[in-house]
Amino acid sequence: MLFVAFLITLLFAACLKEQEYPVEPHITFRGYTKIVKESDTLLRLSLEFTDGDGDIGLYPSDTLPPYDYNFFIKLLKLTGTQLNPFLVNGQPVNYNGRIPVITPNTSNKAIKGMIEYTFDVINYSMLKVFLRNDTIAFDVYICDRALNTSNTVQTSPFVVN
Repeated sequence: MLFVAFLITLLFAACLKEQEYPVEPHITFRGYTKIVKESDTLLRLSLEFTDGDGDIGLYPSDTLPPYDYNFFIKLLKLTGTQLNPFLVNGQPVNYNGRIPVITPNTSNKAIKGMIEYTFDVINYSMLKVFLRNDTIAFDVYICDRALNTSNTVQTSPFVVN
């Protein structure tokens, strides 16, 4: 009986094995969600992430480069058969943002989770004004506090309407 209890404890402990990931963040595109609020439509972009040392996020006091943004989104527009950066006055349109500090208070700092970025009414409305019926996508990457850069993912294209 004691052996069975030990075996069950051993199996349970094996299930709780600490996760290990590279110290460079890694992201995977998971999808879009359109959210209709009253007469407005918002767009939410979902990504899964991992980070081996859990140092993703900026403190409110982090405001100067290179710590002003840590979530980078470049707008792409389908031209012919290629997705190219969408330019305004010769400059690419970016929707960069800030991920707050999410470092766990545990001995194992490895983290895995979801990042959801919502284009607010103004940003999504601007997309609809300038790119209605155009096909767009985004290039996305993140950086951690050690300035390790994740892989860049390209979202699936969709038609703005």
